[in-house]
Amino acid sequence: KRAAVMQVTLALGGVASAIAAYVVERSIWALVGGLLLGLVVPFTLIVIMATNKQLQDPRRDGNTPGTRHLLERWGELHWVRTAISLMALAALTSHFIDTLT
Repeated sequence: KRAAVMQVTLALGGVASAIAAYVVERSIWALVGGLLLGLVVPFTLIVIMATNKQLQDPRRDGNTPGTRHLLERWGELHWVRTAISLMALAALTSHFIDTLT
């Protein structure tokens, strides 16, 4: 739970920074990167957290039916979040490179 709070806080800080960079420099890459990074927050809170809650059910253990499926789904959802984050990183890196030239 503490990690989730930290992740949301860092993501929102990144979004705010990207929007500020867009306002100051009118860089489309900063805006795209910020929007992509912003998608990570609702995806985590709505989609991934639902699976987390099912996995954290105290009645569930390794032998509970469906646990393996939930763990596989959890892994897939994290890959989606990682892909979105990498796209945001690529866009923000493009913005950074543009500011150097």
